[in-house]
Amino acid sequence: MDTQKFIEMLYIQSEEQNNPLAVIDCSRLENSRNWNFLMQDMNSPLSDTGTTIYIRNIDLLSEIHFQELIYTIKDTDLYKRNRIIFELAHAHKDAYPERYLSVRDTLNCITIEIPPLRETREYIPHMAGLLTGIFNVEYGNEIAGFEPDALNLLQNYDWPGNYTQLKRVVGILAATTEEPYIRTRDVRYLLLDEHKKFQPANLPSSAGTAAVALDLHKPLDQINRKIVEIVVEEENGNQSAAARRLGISRTTLWRLMKS
Repeated sequence: MDTQKFIEMLYIQSEEQNNPLAVIDCSRLENSRNWNFLMQDMNSPLSDTGTTIYIRNIDLLSEIHFQELIYTIKDTDLYKRNRIIFELAHAHKDAYPERYLSVRDTLNCITIEIPPLRETREYIPHMAGLLTGIFNVEYGNEIAGFEPDALNLLQNYDWPGNYTQLKRVVGILAATTEEPYIRTRDVRYLLLDEHKKFQPANLPSSAGTAAVALDLHKPLDQINRKIVEIVVEEENGNQSAAARRLGISRTTLWRLMKS
C-alpha cells in the first residue's frame, strides 16, 4: 500500500477512529493564504484537540516555515492534545534527513519505516490478493486469484514505481480478466509493457548533449530528481528554462529537486 493508505489504515484501526482525521499537505503551503490559515485561523487543525493530524511532505516546506511549524506544535502542546503523524520521504539506505532527526528528537516521535516494494517481495502475493478483492468490489468481478506462475512474475519484477505501480497493474489485470484466475500470460504481457515505460529515455537536450542512462533500480523519486538535475545543469542552472523543457511548473520542478 502507499503511504497515505497506510496512514488511513492506522487511523481506522486505532482508538481514535471516531475522532476527526485532518490532512495537512505541506506542498500546498507555499501559498501565503494557505499558510496564514494554518497558522492563524481558529478553524485550523492546529487549534484542534483530540484529532489525528497527518502532516505530509514536510520536507517541501521552506526552512523558515518548517521551524515555525515545529515551534508552534511544541509551544502550544499540540502534540500532547492530538495525535500527529509526519510523513517524510527519503532513500531507504541513505542517512536520515536533518528534518527527520529534528522532528523525532524535538517531539519524541516513534518511527515507522515503509520499505520499497522490491525489498518486501514476500508480501507481494498477499498485497496482490487484497488489491484483487478491492477491485472485485469496484468492478463487480469474481476473480479468485492468480495463477501460481503469475504471482511469481509479480514477485520477481523490480517495481520501480513502488506500491502505486503495483496497485495500477493489479487494477488493469482485474479490469480486463474474464477468467476465475488472472493468467500468467496476461501478467507477463503487462509487465513487459511496464518495463518499457521505465526504460532509460533520451532526455530532451540541447545539440551536442549525450543521452543519459538512468539507474532504474533506484526509487522513482530519485529517478525523477536525477532527470531534473540533469536538465537544470544543461540549462546552466536556469530553473525556468528547465521547467519549460520538462513541461512542468517551477513549483513542481522545485518539489522534484527536493524529493
